Amino acid sequence: MLLLIGIPVFLVLYILLRVLRKDSAFKKGVKVANTAYLKELAIYKRGAMLHKVTSILTEIFLITAIISVLLLLARPYKTETINQGVRKRDIFLCMDNGIYLDTLNEELLDALIDVVRGLEGDRFGVSIYCSATLLYVPMTDDYEYVIQKLEDLKEYFTLLVKLDQEYGAYGYILPDALPDHMKDDYERDYARYEDLHAEITVPTYLNAYQKGYFLVGDGLASCMYSFPKFGAEDRSRVILLSTENTNDIHANPLVELKEACELCKKNKVTVFGLFRGEKAFDNSLTPNNVFLSSVETDMDYAEAKADLIQNIDITGGRVYEYAEDMSVREIVEDIQKQEAMLVEEIVINKEVDQPGIFSVLLMASLLMAVACAAVRGV
Repeated sequence: MLLLIGIPVFLVLYILLRVLRKDSAFKKGVKVANTAYLKELAIYKRGAMLHKVTSILTEIFLITAIISVLLLLARPYKTETINQGVRKRDIFLCMDNGIYLDTLNEELLDALIDVVRGLEGDRFGVSIYCSATLLYVPMTDDYEYVIQKLEDLKEYFTLLVKLDQEYGAYGYILPDALPDHMKDDYERDYARYEDLHAEITVPTYLNAYQKGYFLVGDGLASCMYSFPKFGAEDRSRVILLSTENTNDIHANPLVELKEACELCKKNKVTVFGLFRGEKAFDNSLTPNNVFLSSVETDMDYAEAKADLIQNIDITGGRVYEYAEDMSVREIVEDIQKQEAMLVEEIVINKEVDQPGIFSVLLMASLLMAVACAAVRGV
């Protein structure tokens, strides 16, 4: 619009000025007689020619400068398709810190360590719960730190299995019957287990006798509210919820699983459930075995699974069951293929200003006009 109005107006004014200038030429000047001989001099001819050429060039350069200004005021632009990279993800592992199915925890952590190694720009965090929630790894893109903490967590579950199945001292003092050649190894492993136990389990079992164990709703809600800058960043948010989904009969949760899932949906957090599986409900297993659930619960396997699926569906996620026909690694790989976990490219059409050529033209025109004026002696 500016060009459609500006250029015609400029041309009209230019023509008027040319006409007025021609009509008023020499009206107020002093005329000199007998200049014919002067005009025949070579120096006069060169000066007249230089004056005429520089005048014409100055006028051209000034016209060019004015048109350049009009073009710049019109803000020339072009539409470009810009790839702004990918929409980054925030991924939380929300892990039930049960003392059962620890071998599956090892496998899960192994698979997630590989996932973290392949991240680029995404952030990862770990939240552990039982009767209380521990923010074990705040959301971060410091992958070396995340991997180290996942390795520590894996080591803890490995030691639980080893203490139980190799030493027969699951959570207890050194058995008298342990052979002498194993005692040094046991004492070293148990000392490391105690350090990790104090760091991981003690905080998550806080007030367990009053609140109950394995409060999955509280754990999920606490994890969800651990996302940084919640609602302020355009990032995909995902929780991997590892659980048996069995509150004990004395549990007194602040948030039920359904409420927690509804909160996740409201805040656009997709939850993928990692269900412990049928073995966790097998009461025929002996106490000295990591697959035994000692939780007093009125939920059986089928009820716990159906409840988990129904509630996870609210968030748009999916439930996976640890089973022999699908390994933990295969589960993690399948989760990565789900739409909520895919890395989405952000491609936009953007109007990009193009002032460059007209700015250069304006500056060059003004410089050349000044140069012509200097040559002419004005």
